[in-house]
Amino acid sequence: MQRTRFFRQNTLDALEASIDQNLPWYRGENDNAPSPISDEYGEMSDSTSTDFSCFDALNSNCADSDDLKNVIVIYNAFKFLSPQQASDGRIWSYATHCLAENYVRQRWNNIPKDDDKATKYIRSHYFVSGTRGLIRDNAVARLWWMGHIASRCRDYDLERTLTILLRDSDVRASLLERSSLSMSNEIFSGVVRLLGKSLNDCSAKDKKEDKDPNIYKRENFRELMKMLNRRGGRIMLNALDAQQLDDILNDMADKIIEDNSN
Repeated sequence: MQRTRFFRQNTLDALEASIDQNLPWYRGENDNAPSPISDEYGEMSDSTSTDFSCFDALNSNCADSDDLKNVIVIYNAFKFLSPQQASDGRIWSYATHCLAENYVRQRWNNIPKDDDKATKYIRSHYFVSGTRGLIRDNAVARLWWMGHIASRCRDYDLERTLTILLRDSDVRASLLERSSLSMSNEIFSGVVRLLGKSLNDCSAKDKKEDKDPNIYKRENFRELMKMLNRRGGRIMLNALDAQQLDDILNDMADKIIEDNSN
């Protein structure tokens, strides 16, 4: 077990300023790691100790099912982090450069040939810029944040919740990358229950053909989010009990599916 590490700010700044000079390393063309990586790193307290072998367990395949496994590995290994601590880009940039470099290089290997575009691509996945950078872009931070947000569901365990959310990229984007940060746990759990029920009710034929239930369809789910936001402005949805909330969400889903099927 080792304490969680992070780049010191001057090291992180030097790394980010020299991306263009280190493109061959990021592209895997040589083993000459950027010199700032060898600088002294910081460590958090003993209470943040974890097993760094978790990074060796990451699967670099691009399928969402592999992301599910990766989320569980990273979130469980760093579950002790508070959201405030997990918002520190120095932790995740250290991880991408020093602990998970093989995973990151293989998972995010579509580095553009154009050097300017390549620099932007690398900054996005190896470093952190803003909330979206944490939740969507950084190769390791995104895994922790997916786990953290999914853990807010009060009705399913982490794996089941992730299975529901990662089934469709638009659902994932809506609930993990945007609205879930401001959505109450009650409403978030209600939406996950609705999605889970739609999967359970999916016909045997559709399940065999791996077809998405109607509410997962892009236009339907986006309309659900819009309707939910509008309804939330008139009714304190998070004050309702689970059954009342489920009734409202089911009515919304039925209406949307009916309207969009005509």
